Amino acid sequence: MTAVTAVREGAGIAIATGDAIAKEISLCDSLVSIRAFHDVTDEFYQTEFAETLPRLETLDSRSLALAISEIPHASAVDEAYGPRLLELL
Repeated sequence: MTAVTAVREGAGIAIATGDAIAKEISLCDSLVSIRAFHDVTDEFYQTEFAETLPRLETLDSRSLALAISEIPHASAVDEAYGPRLLELL
């Protein structure tokens, strides 16, 4: 197996994992919003919404692209997928 093939396989797994994480984040975002607006008088739900939503918003594909660009094998990722991969995430 060549280094490029290994990177492609690893990147494929990372992208699939990133997609799964993005879906989980979206689900959490939806649940927090539903709970907050289901009962706007409940202080717990309003606090949860105010504290959790900003954290969820920071977990995006830009963070994934930045993390990939900082790994030791970033050049191999570029070689396997092209430098535009990080722009497309």
